[in-house]
Amino acid sequence: MLRHQWRTTHSALTACALALMAATACERDFSSAPGAGDLCFSADTLRFDTLYAGRVSPTARLTLKNTGDDDVTIGRLYLRGGTASPFGVNINGQPATEATNLRLCHGDSLLVFLNVREATAAQGMAYGKLTDAVVAEAGGNTWSAQVEAVVRNVTATPRVITSDAQWLCDSIPYLVTDSSVVAAGASLIVGPGATVLMDEGAKLVVEGRLVVAGEANRRASFAPMRTDGFYETIPGQWSGIRLSTGGEAEMRYADVACSADGLTCDSATVLYADGLWIRDVSRTGVSCRKALTVMVNSIISDCGGGAINAEGGETRLRHVTVADYFTWDYRSVAALRFGMADDDDARLSVDNSIISGNQSTEVAIDSAAVGRATFRSSLVRISKSAMAADTATYADCAAASDPGFADRKNFDYHPTPKSPATGLANPEIASDLLLDFEGGIRPAEGPWDAGALQTSAKD
Repeated sequence: MLRHQWRTTHSALTACALALMAATACERDFSSAPGAGDLCFSADTLRFDTLYAGRVSPTARLTLKNTGDDDVTIGRLYLRGGTASPFGVNINGQPATEATNLRLCHGDSLLVFLNVREATAAQGMAYGKLTDAVVAEAGGNTWSAQVEAVVRNVTATPRVITSDAQWLCDSIPYLVTDSSVVAAGASLIVGPGATVLMDEGAKLVVEGRLVVAGEANRRASFAPMRTDGFYETIPGQWSGIRLSTGGEAEMRYADVACSADGLTCDSATVLYADGLWIRDVSRTGVSCRKALTVMVNSIISDCGGGAINAEGGETRLRHVTVADYFTWDYRSVAALRFGMADDDDARLSVDNSIISGNQSTEVAIDSAAVGRATFRSSLVRISKSAMAADTATYADCAAASDPGFADRKNFDYHPTPKSPATGLANPEIASDLLLDFEGGIRPAEGPWDAGALQTSAKD
């Protein structure tokens, strides 16, 4: 039996070897008098994702292919900047800035790997641009591919903030590489226009006080470290912001984007948000448990685990737009959820707001919390029959599946003139909110639109 298996295996190996020899015999030898050939780089310009000063660069790849019918001897393949280039290069397996007399048969390719030797930008400058080119010369002809990288300066942040701190620069971002904790008794102020970049998995924990003092035309932002276009709407790139027990946050004209959780408010925390936009979150946009949460003129959009989850405590929403059209995966929960969390004083009030999304019902109130939630002059995605049967909860509200946003796919949540949210809001409910999400002025004599954005708002 073993002898039979050996004979079978030996015969198979012999057949493979003969086939390989036959295939090799069919290939023609490299031409001893190659022509100029027709070479082609895989890209006219190779661009690295934005790099940050002091961090290791990834490796990028270029392919050089002989697309002609003739074999080619490449006299030189090199980095134009030579040893002074800001880029490092590996040519066909050899780490050198230049290679000579490379033979490339017709239809074959060779690989060029590149990285940035040292990611640096000039002191005090927000950005530095690095450029070079990979050049191939053969038969008197030249081919080239540009190589570009943008290096962004950053300001490192401490792991623990034990005394009052300010992040005020609006040109060079602040980088949280792992986590940053605002300790109890300390305050962190993030100024207008400031950008806080969060590394993968990074989080900001607030045990003390966080003040984000953005302005309508100079918004502050918390964003993932990868800022290139491809990553602009990808959720889950960093952990999120957490108000730990006893922590407080006041956030004005600020963005929180592409995190796993947006804002998490533990018990005995206080959150006040005006002009806040939380978007592209893989789990919950705002999760508050036995907390005091007040949100006005704010937008929460595209959250995989729902936009707002309030358990106990008191949650007040005025002129808030919820647009939960998460498309990365199926969302199994309602955009707005409210429950008791063993809290006899639990309250939810939703005034002059829009609660919308891609599910048929976007409000879920636990049975124990019925009677503790009120919606006034708001557009809510629930069935008209359910709203009509519960006028105590939904006063002067409208039920609609389509909120009539101007351009939801491009994040324009202004109600159109035909939107059921247009003119729905009651100015007396929120007469102190004369400015909308963009800082536009709501009309003095009305009508006011439900949601964070006033269609007819004027600067």
